[in-house]
Amino acid sequence: MQFGALIMGNLYVLIGFDVEHDAEPFSDTCEGVKKGIPSILNVLDELDIQCTFNILANIIDDNFDVLKQIKTHGHEIGCHSYDHEALAFLSDEEIHWRVEKATEVIQKKFGERPVTFRSPYLLGNTFLIKKLNEYHYLLDSSYLIAHHKTQVLPYHQSEIDWTSKGELNLLELPVSSDPYIDDPEKSDLWPWWRIIGAKDAKLKINRLITKQNEYGKINVITFYLHPWEFINLEKARMDLPDEQKKRICGGTGEKAIGNFKDILMWLKKQKNATFTTMKAFRTIWDELIPI
Repeated sequence: MQFGALIMGNLYVLIGFDVEHDAEPFSDTCEGVKKGIPSILNVLDELDIQCTFNILANIIDDNFDVLKQIKTHGHEIGCHSYDHEALAFLSDEEIHWRVEKATEVIQKKFGERPVTFRSPYLLGNTFLIKKLNEYHYLLDSSYLIAHHKTQVLPYHQSEIDWTSKGELNLLELPVSSDPYIDDPEKSDLWPWWRIIGAKDAKLKINRLITKQNEYGKINVITFYLHPWEFINLEKARMDLPDEQKKRICGGTGEKAIGNFKDILMWLKKQKNATFTTMKAFRTIWDELIPI
């Protein structure tokens, strides 16, 4: 069967939540985990959508009662490293320790080894990718199209350069942005999906789909979101730099919940999207595009 005939018209949407402290690195509280995750789970239940929660391992013990609801509701538990240090700027030894420690903690607490990963700040590097591959992770989602631009669809990485295609088993899932906008910040879906609103996100998604269609007829949209965006940070007592206040606090709380539902319903009803976890998507991708 030809590639185009096999995948024509398929749109896959992957919602990924980075579960961490509120507005990392500006806070050590976890109100977003405690109060945001229940709101998120309600929306996902209402729309019958499954997604992936990439969890920072060092917050699990203090928030386990809430975090275990993620699995109860049928969603995937992935890994977001051990702490929120930018992995790309650490030594190889420090990266190794964080991958090993986070994997062990998540497996012990949730009874299942994580197989999907997203780097804090979306800052990965080639050593990290090789280490994840060594630890039998199946999928990473740290490549932001707004920053790198070369890849707009999932790909297997090179062991020489993680942003290039290669032969590693690990699959890279690019985080969606508008590939036609040169400015990385303006290209990104985040945080504009909540600050400007759902209309801006829909426009960027449509433009990414147009770009992806140059390579075939499969479309993959990937979000990175945070539970803290679903509580009202505009009223929170956070000592934020002035230039960060709008980016971090703007549109959080009820507005974020409304925009989130709007985007999901549009993708579900207007785009006939298939929503899936990252782990499940890896199986789908292997069937569509054998390695």
